[in-house]
Amino acid sequence: KNKLVIIDYKTDKVKIDELQSKAEQYFAQLKFYAFIASKLFKISEIDIKIIFILHPDKVSTMKLKPEDLIQIQKNIEEMMENVRKNSFSKNLSHCRFCNFAVENKCIVA
Repeated sequence: KNKLVIIDYKTDKVKIDELQSKAEQYFAQLKFYAFIASKLFKISEIDIKIIFILHPDKVSTMKLKPEDLIQIQKNIEEMMENVRKNSFSKNLSHCRFCNFAVENKCIVA
């Protein structure tokens, strides 16, 4: 079948009840990988999976279809255009999840 599976193993020390929310934070990264893979391999159905090493039996999966890949491309193009225009702002809402934050506060804000 014309399908690809991308698996990303994470070493985060995450509690079992936080697995899905933590996986959601990483899905943007895997969506980018999926978009690139769809162009390289001409595949339009891609499953992305995140497996935390501490909980290998609890796999977080997202199934991407052609329309998802089109939306991902639009999002990438929009981000690129904003960077070219120097029109972007810090995403401070992510700070509470960032491994580099100190007491849930951005170290560069």
